[in-house]
Amino acid sequence: MRIEPETELGARVGVAAAGPSGLRMIGRLMQRLPLLEPLSYLAAEERAMPPVDLVVVVSGMDDVTVAGDTLRAATVARGLSSVRLCVAVVPRSSLASTPEVLGTLREVGQLVDALFLVSHRNLKPLYPDAPRMMAELALEEFLSTTMIEDLTRIITERGLICIDFADVVAILRDGSSETCLGVGLAGGKGGAALAAEKAVQSIREQGGEPSQHGAFLVCVKGSTNITMDDFDDASRVVHENVHPDANIIIGLLLDDDLGSNVRVLIMAKKDAVPVAPVVDERVRRFLGQT
Repeated sequence: MRIEPETELGARVGVAAAGPSGLRMIGRLMQRLPLLEPLSYLAAEERAMPPVDLVVVVSGMDDVTVAGDTLRAATVARGLSSVRLCVAVVPRSSLASTPEVLGTLREVGQLVDALFLVSHRNLKPLYPDAPRMMAELALEEFLSTTMIEDLTRIITERGLICIDFADVVAILRDGSSETCLGVGLAGGKGGAALAAEKAVQSIREQGGEPSQHGAFLVCVKGSTNITMDDFDDASRVVHENVHPDANIIIGLLLDDDLGSNVRVLIMAKKDAVPVAPVVDERVRRFLGQT
């Protein structure tokens, strides 16, 4: 029997794109999630836009122009919702040669509640042989859209493990905008626990330490064959690797496209710290400069 989730219409999620990569990602998202509300920072200059519960700015950070568009979109998002995220695919080549892009990214981090930097380092535990499968950028965009889709479904659907929108907001607004994104995929016996371990390791490979983060939003996703034991195994691994006093919310989503695999996505937020130096350090790590 297939379990169809119930949609919670009370929460509205808007998405704004910056640059060609951002437009591609939003195009894919709108196909899978028609309930998303497309927003335009250009339209906001001409007419008042309706407020939404959560705004996600999606950017490829391709160059200085796109970085500027990302900053404008984040500025508009600040007036549309009390909760604002930015998901930025970080191209190593442009950021390495353009300090202006890094500076703009720093400003974006000061405008949003959570800044997710997506790079090849997020992907290693998910696809160890990624370069042989497809271009690095395609995988980075895939991870970005996957993360936004999971977050939206957690907010808008009543699944097997229900999460209140207010609880999600509490996590996303907790601490600074410094956010690490970890992801893991595994199958077979013990696959859920292994996927969670890979997600935790993904955060560590980016220079983060889960035990030093104060808030976690975790999405465990599997097919309709996933069991509560699988969910409990993934939850146990997460709790074992974070601080005992951390604020943790874990949701369960169903996706039969995963087959026998389980995917664990961890969004980890640090406590309040100065944003700018942190963003600089994280981007340099992504670029392999430290």
